[in-house]
Amino acid sequence: MKKKNFLTASLVTFALVALTSCSKSLPPSPLVHSEQYLCDNGQRVKFVSVITPEKQSSAAITFLPQEQEVVLYEQVSASGALYVSKDGNLRVFNKGEQILLEGNAPTFTATCNFEKIVN
Repeated sequence: MKKKNFLTASLVTFALVALTSCSKSLPPSPLVHSEQYLCDNGQRVKFVSVITPEKQSSAAITFLPQEQEVVLYEQVSASGALYVSKDGNLRVFNKGEQILLEGNAPTFTATCNFEKIVN
């Protein structure tokens, strides 16, 4: 009986070590968050943010229904709320249920308040 318990304990230990080793070898996947907003001028916008396991984040804004990605943003604030385009022209500030866009972008030139679209 002792031999069977020892064998069972050994197999359980081996399984735990194998699971731990496998979980460490698999790269963690990035967190992706997507929300849609409706501008007060009728423009629909999709806001997508991505946070990688290395705590780097980026976001993209898509103007709907064209499904045309405008620009890729990089996080520049510790709070994760302020993003700036690589060319420095367009900033996004996500505050509660409002997104403020500033700067130059195709089909969008003025600051606009967005209402979140609940799916």
